[in-house]
Amino acid sequence: MIIKHSRIELRKVIVIVQVLVSIQSLILVSEPYFNEPGYERSRGTSSGTASSREYDANIRQATTKWAMLEMLRNPPPCFRQVSPAECLLLIVLMTVILNSCIVMQLSS
Repeated sequence: MIIKHSRIELRKVIVIVQVLVSIQSLILVSEPYFNEPGYERSRGTSSGTASSREYDANIRQATTKWAMLEMLRNPPPCFRQVSPAECLLLIVLMTVILNSCIVMQLSS
């Protein structure tokens, strides 16, 4: 019984880590466009800068909408089993991430 419970907890942690790593690489960097394979070659060019600005605005909005807000509105089954304390932690993390997005949008 303890092993089964541990696997469920580990699965929850892995999913949360995967979501946070995706958010980090797509939102919490100044130019996520250049994190995509092949695009780093256009860094420093005028076309790369223009493409980066457009991509960055779109990916931040889409990631916020679908990866964050949708997960909160319609959590997958493993998140439905999250305790109130874990839920509070997730809300705090999401709030910090959203605030970071707002700051980055205002500064660009």
